[in-house]
Amino acid sequence: MNLTMNQLLKKQMLAAIKLKTDTDFQEFVDFLYSQAHGSLFTSLKQKIDKGGDGILNGDTILAAYAPEKYSLANFRTKINSDYKKYKANWKSTHKKWMVLTNCELLTNMVMHIESKHSGAEKLGVVEIVTKIEALPWSKIKRIG
Repeated sequence: MNLTMNQLLKKQMLAAIKLKTDTDFQEFVDFLYSQAHGSLFTSLKQKIDKGGDGILNGDTILAAYAPEKYSLANFRTKINSDYKKYKANWKSTHKKWMVLTNCELLTNMVMHIESKHSGAEKLGVVEIVTKIEALPWSKIKRIG
């Protein structure tokens, strides 16, 4: 029997993820990706990450953005900074770049990420919950 998340649980997860900011969001991403990908995910610690918050599949650098309150100007500044560090420290060995955020992706956010790295994977809160929903029920319970 395949159990999936009901609408109430999805709404609760969306709300809980939106409340996670800064290092709380980074810790959540670490836990989620460790659960979802096991040894294919490597967490990179804060303040010494050189523009990466994690490595997935040995070729993708994760960049997390989780503000308390979203503004396009702050988003652009953070993405520009993260991408500059990614380009200087990781791009030659890790060709893929992924941006994760605790808010819903807006068109201007997607366009800005694409302007930096065409084809970058982009996960907002809705896509993160969809990722969680695709996991086995035992992992969904642990993440919840």
